[in-house]
Amino acid sequence: MAAGHVGVSPLDQADGFVHLSQARQVQGTIDRFFSKNQQLHLFRFPVGALGADLKWEGDAKGELFPHFYNHLLVTLSDQEYLIHRSDPDHMSTIGSLP
Repeated sequence: MAAGHVGVSPLDQADGFVHLSQARQVQGTIDRFFSKNQQLHLFRFPVGALGADLKWEGDAKGELFPHFYNHLLVTLSDQEYLIHRSDPDHMSTIGSLP
């Protein structure tokens, strides 16, 4: 990972973009792709800060997900959350995302 860039997953590398989620999609994304991770860093990126490299694309069910086609800089984030899955209140953190 280059300094200041958000790390990408093997799935991101294979697909050629950074998979992002809307606030209402975060819990499902965590459950599906990060179920074995006990601690996660969650970054919020304002849509306007991502520019033309952000594309909204449908999944197999037709739900739109944000995909970022470039190196994603941490400095574009306006909020970072540390999620501890072992903490029973982690759902309230996710549920309060704007």
